[in-house]
Amino acid sequence: MGSQAGAVALPGEAIYCLAKAAVAHMTKCMAIEWGPHGITVNAVAPTFIETDGTAQALADPEFKADVL
Repeated sequence: MGSQAGAVALPGEAIYCLAKAAVAHMTKCMAIEWGPHGITVNAVAPTFIETDGTAQALADPEFKADVL
């Protein structure tokens, strides 16, 4: 399971963003490696939802407009 957080930098969320960026890159690498064998590799990367965990990032109206 990916996340939009893999493509952005969020204050206080470095490890989460790093992990989700790794999922995205691993998906691309596996798709290239396994595609020739007829295997499709994909990941789902949902965007932000309003929770206590996203409140700080979504407090910025410009950022919120971009992700919701």
